[in-house]
Amino acid sequence: MGSKRDADRTLGYPTRKDTEVKLPRQTRVKNKTPAPIQSTAEHLIREARDRQVAEFRPPKQKLTDSTELRDYRLRKREEYERLDPPNAMSL
Repeated sequence: MGSKRDADRTLGYPTRKDTEVKLPRQTRVKNKTPAPIQSTAEHLIREARDRQVAEFRPPKQKLTDSTELRDYRLRKREEYERLDPPNAMSL
């Protein structure tokens, strides 16, 4: 029989090479000078909130008869089709 390593391979146990963690290469920083304006986490969060678009919620519509329901369904279908055009390549 061979060495202990050979026996481990034949038994299906993972070897050291199999369990080794491979880390990505470390990137080198080219420009190490500080930025002229330092930004803090608080500043970044405040800026992100300012740029957020206010969420718009349309009023809930009450449907009273079948014609309103039909019009509503047609309008929603057209909105959906405008947002998700069919892929020309799939035809």
